[in-house]
Amino acid sequence: MKIIDKKGRLFGVINIIDLLFILIILGAIFGGVKRFGGTKIINEPEKQGHAKYMIQNVRQVTVDNIRKGDKVYHYDKGTYIGEIDNIEVEPYREQTEYQGKFYMSEIPERFVVYIDVACDIGENDQTYTIGGEQTKIGNEYRMKSKTSAFWGTCIGVTVEK
Repeated sequence: MKIIDKKGRLFGVINIIDLLFILIILGAIFGGVKRFGGTKIINEPEKQGHAKYMIQNVRQVTVDNIRKGDKVYHYDKGTYIGEIDNIEVEPYREQTEYQGKFYMSEIPERFVVYIDVACDIGENDQTYTIGGEQTKIGNEYRMKSKTSAFWGTCIGVTVEK
């Protein structure tokens, strides 16, 4: 028995062009399932925790308007993040060069504010979800309270067990 007979069928069963068409369709289906049918990330029920944010290079007026007990929201979505539990303020420093040497110099009238926000945290093996948004340490988030708006960089997440 020949592999391809006189009518162009493979082993006398199926036409080669039909077989190639079926393989292309199966490949597209497999690729689509692999691309769009991935595993779903399921969050465990939300737990209590704290997220710490660093707000850099702000003026005194912003420092004065960030208060303990203020509720914090995502700026664009408006979803609730949590309540400010603790505030720390220190002078803002920037690297400057003087005569070939680099120094960390304080910038006058500029501050760094660290806020500790008590919040509900959804957690799984891959991500933390705070205020309906995946939160990763090192990412910057635009946030607001009743009296101010600011960019905060997440520098820590702790989940109470």
